[in-house]
Amino acid sequence: MTSIGPKAYIHTDRLKQNLWNIRRHIGDRKLVCVVKANGYGHGALEISKVLSKEPGIIFAVFAFEEAIELRDNGIDNEILIFSRIQPELISKASELNFTLNACTMADLKALSDFHVKTGTCPTFH
Repeated sequence: MTSIGPKAYIHTDRLKQNLWNIRRHIGDRKLVCVVKANGYGHGALEISKVLSKEPGIIFAVFAFEEAIELRDNGIDNEILIFSRIQPELISKASELNFTLNACTMADLKALSDFHVKTGTCPTFH
């Protein structure tokens, strides 16, 4: 027996209208759109493709792999990764222009060590 769970249908025209409504209140400021966990089950890639065409959109994901998926599918916007910094992935993050979450002294040390070694550093928040 096949179990069918709830489904969510995202109407991209309504998504764009919601973005327009938010923009009326925040003006030209950058807007962070959280699309982690597959857009909370709504399709992170599909939502990101629609919103990426709008100016000033930053995407936030939890895992490095989610950020890679967006990049691999043509999303060029800034992408913030919420999870802790993995020192072995700092070089790749820098190469792909990801923004890392530095929330501990260990994270800052890993970024500092990378900078001393390479002379570069990815953006971090």
